[in-house]
Amino acid sequence: MNLPKAIEIVALEKNGTYESNRQDLKEALTIALVCMSYSGAMIEALGQAEIAQLTKGN
Repeated sequence: MNLPKAIEIVALEKNGTYESNRQDLKEALTIALVCMSYSGAMIEALGQAEIAQLTKGN
């Protein structure tokens, strides 16, 4: 399963219109969770880098 398909399935499930098998939904939710984890880690790392840059001269 690719990311665009996973996004489509999660969006359909959220709207209550997803009617396919549960295995596809499970895979889509797993992909979504992994993406959210990476996004959170990237945002945290960028924030730490920004703080380090701002406090570098002090």
